[in-house]
Amino acid sequence: MYTNKKYTGLLAIALAVTASTVFAQTVSAAEANTKVRAFQNGVLADPGLINTDTECVGGIDNDEGALSMICYLIPPGVSNNDNSNAIAQFTSNAIITCPSDVGFNVATQDCFEVTFPAALFDQQGDWHFHAEFYSGLNGGGDLIADGRQTFANNSFFVLPESPIGVAALVMSSLAVLGGFMFLRRRNHSQLPI
Repeated sequence: MYTNKKYTGLLAIALAVTASTVFAQTVSAAEANTKVRAFQNGVLADPGLINTDTECVGGIDNDEGALSMICYLIPPGVSNNDNSNAIAQFTSNAIITCPSDVGFNVATQDCFEVTFPAALFDQQGDWHFHAEFYSGLNGGGDLIADGRQTFANNSFFVLPESPIGVAALVMSSLAVLGGFMFLRRRNHSQLPI
């Protein structure tokens, strides 16, 4: 085995520099304050509706220097520990003003927004957004931080209007009117008018 103290020392320094860079990125990502929220029709989706366009809004402290966000959509019943189960992902490079009153610090955070089409939300359940913030455009550069949010998309059952329902309503109203007229003619003195 060939060993040279000069090369061993350089290797140790290279490993230390690499490890410290990775550790610093991990610490930085852990300390970044992020929020991810789901919106439908401009309001917080809490819960949301199926078959409705849904916006993924992600916010990060503006001193982190994020230039883009990738938001991943993870369907109900699937682990959201990573993005491998995502059914769709969209990227945003446009910094927007964060919505107020939903947990974002409007004064100190930059927000990004992407819209997922209604066709993706085809079932009830707990959907997940997982947002990653990057130092470069289009998800390039270093990963600064990530954030997650679980939100429920619910629907409700409504019977469609039918001619039978309208006919039943009209018939019941006419029956009550007919009963009143019959009783009024039969015994006029006992009914108050």
